[in-house]
Amino acid sequence: MVSFYNLFFREGKSLNKKGHKIFILVFISLFLMVCFSGCAQEGEIVPEGEVQEGYPMTVTDFVGRTVVIEEEPQSIISLRPSSTEILFALGLGDRVIGVTEYCYYPPEAAEKDKIGDFTTNVEKVIALDPDLILTFDQKDETVNALADYGYSLVSLKSNNIEEVLESIELVGRITNTYEQAQELTEEISREIEEIKEYTRELEEEDKPKVFVTIDTEELYTTGEGTFLNEIISTAGGINIGAEAGRDYFVISEEKLFQEDPDYILCTFPTKDQILERENWQDLKAVKKGQVYNVDGDIVSRPGPRVAQAVRHIFDIIHPDH
Repeated sequence: MVSFYNLFFREGKSLNKKGHKIFILVFISLFLMVCFSGCAQEGEIVPEGEVQEGYPMTVTDFVGRTVVIEEEPQSIISLRPSSTEILFALGLGDRVIGVTEYCYYPPEAAEKDKIGDFTTNVEKVIALDPDLILTFDQKDETVNALADYGYSLVSLKSNNIEEVLESIELVGRITNTYEQAQELTEEISREIEEIKEYTRELEEEDKPKVFVTIDTEELYTTGEGTFLNEIISTAGGINIGAEAGRDYFVISEEKLFQEDPDYILCTFPTKDQILERENWQDLKAVKKGQVYNVDGDIVSRPGPRVAQAVRHIFDIIHPDH
C-alpha cells in the first residue's frame, strides 16, 4: 500500500493545500459514514424505485465501500476502459479529466490525460485532484489507498449483464444523469431482449458449442461467472469452458478436442494461425471454416456496448437467424 509519507512528503515536500483538503475530506467522510451506515445496499443509494436528489449523497458501492459524494462531480477520473465508456455514453465526456492508456473508445477518450495503464499512477491522480474516481472490482491496494485519503472512489461491478446495467445506473445517480442512465439501460435491455426472443426458443442441441481464446499463444479461455461467458450464453451459444468451475484458465488441447467446438472465436486476430495448425485440422470449427476474429474490445469490456457484444457473437454463431 502507498504510505502517507510517500504520497505527501516525497522529495522533502511539506503538506500542501491539497494535503489539507484531503485531511478535511477524510474527516467529513468518516463522520458521514458513521451517520449513514446501514442506509444503503451494495451498489444502491436509496431503496429500490426511489432516486435520491441533491448532495451530499451517500453511496454504498459494489465492494461494500460507503462513499460520500459532497457535490455533483465536475472532474472525474476513470481507472478502467469500461467506466470510461459509461461516462461518455452518459454525456459526461467534458467532465472526464483522466483515463488509462487503454481508454481509447470513444475516440475522444484517447485525448484525455493518462493516469497509467494496468498500474495506476497515484501521484498523477492526486495532481489532477478529481471529485470522483471510478473503477471496476478494484483489488489494487494502491488505488484503494486513494479512498483512505479522502477521494471519492466508487467501484462498479461487471461479472454479468445485470451488474453492468446496475453500474450504469449507479454512475447516473452519482453524476446527476440518472434519466440518461435509465434511457441507456432500457435501450440496452430492449436490444438484448430482441436476441433472446430467438435464443430462448432454441433446444439445447441446437445451441452451438463455442471456444473463445483470449490469448495469442496459450489456450487461455473464460469460464463460468465471467462477463464473456454470459455474452456467449445470451447469444445462444454454449461456452465449452463454462463447466470448468473457474473464471479464466488454460484449457488443455485434449479437452478442446474432446469438446470439439462448432465455433472458435478469437479476441485477438489469431484466426489464420489457428486455421494453419496441422494438428487442428480435424476440429469441427476448423473443418467448417468457423473460426472468427471478434472485436476483443466490444466482447470483453462490460460497459454500454454490451448489447453490441451480444449481437456481435449472435450474428456469428447463428448466421441463418
